[in-house]
Amino acid sequence: MRRLGHQQLARVRVAGVGRGQRLQRPEIALHRLDAARELADHLVELLDRPRLKRHLHLEVDDSSLERRPVRPVFRHLPFVRRSPPHDKPRTPGYPPRPVPEFIAIPDPGQPAGRVRIDRRGPLAEPGQGPPLVLLGGMTQTLSSWGGQLRPLAQDRQVVAYEARGQGQTELSVADVGPQRHVDDFVALMDALDLAQVDLCGFSFGARVALAIAASRPTRVRRLIVTGVSAGRGALGRVIVRAWRAALATGDLEALGWLSLADTLGPAYLQKHEAMLPAMVQAVQDRNSYAGIRALFEQTLGDDETSPWHPTVLAPQISSPALLLAGAHDRLAPAADLATLAALFPTPAEHHVVPDVGHTVPIEAPEVWRAHVRRFLA
Repeated sequence: MRRLGHQQLARVRVAGVGRGQRLQRPEIALHRLDAARELADHLVELLDRPRLKRHLHLEVDDSSLERRPVRPVFRHLPFVRRSPPHDKPRTPGYPPRPVPEFIAIPDPGQPAGRVRIDRRGPLAEPGQGPPLVLLGGMTQTLSSWGGQLRPLAQDRQVVAYEARGQGQTELSVADVGPQRHVDDFVALMDALDLAQVDLCGFSFGARVALAIAASRPTRVRRLIVTGVSAGRGALGRVIVRAWRAALATGDLEALGWLSLADTLGPAYLQKHEAMLPAMVQAVQDRNSYAGIRALFEQTLGDDETSPWHPTVLAPQISSPALLLAGAHDRLAPAADLATLAALFPTPAEHHVVPDVGHTVPIEAPEVWRAHVRRFLA
């Protein structure tokens, strides 16, 4: 890892130092940084990722880049006091946790399974908003939220998780239907001792979030849905059929390529074309074929009479809701977003983000996050 220059270091934001201000003391007491942990994360992003030529909005799902002890990160910085080994209590409010971690929940018909989560931010305090729970698209994993977790966790606890069938979560995929996902969510929240949360889902995760908010209204304070509208339309249904055909190859590579072409907007594809092979490889490395195939077979229907269709679920949701879509979304047409918003008992707030496709949180991360933070404030 190369060293930061003094000008860069003077602008690293730490506890008690505003953005762009110079550090006034030659030493920093590491116990003042919650952020011994958070700043270590920042430095890993700032230094390791450009060296690895990784995209700044995509987390590297690699144990070597998970949160590491703070001392090795700081040992080359000349003005930082050496800290003793981490056998002393950490800063109150930020308990030490492995990242990611596995949480045991019941798995019907099987020994107890485990859900893979990434939990960040301060513990709940009086006056603080409820935790924010994030659930991603079908082939996404915890890494897909990499560029959003830290900024969203500045003032509240944030929990991202991989649902049954996704990523490295260890649960049977015999049943991955919507009701099972609702039950898994309740079991996970109970295991984390979270009575009520703000729930944010993208694409597949947004459909699950709609099902949760409709059937477990007391568990959801506010709901954020991205990448789902009143229906898929003819183009969206053809895309899903093509994805199913790609799965018939027996691996995830063809699906990975098709899904990038179908979900990313033209501007993002043009700008990041060199990144696409690594993104396809990530889909293969971070997911299991059996899990993704089960999700495709059991959750991708668009029957408007299904009790799990968005237009059927929306009228049952009492929580305030925010709906977001990309202007070039081919799977969840932006033109149908207002139709879905109007079906909520209290019409949902809705916005179309210009110049992006289906994957709004990745293609327009700052715009997406600004909508989310304002809605949850």
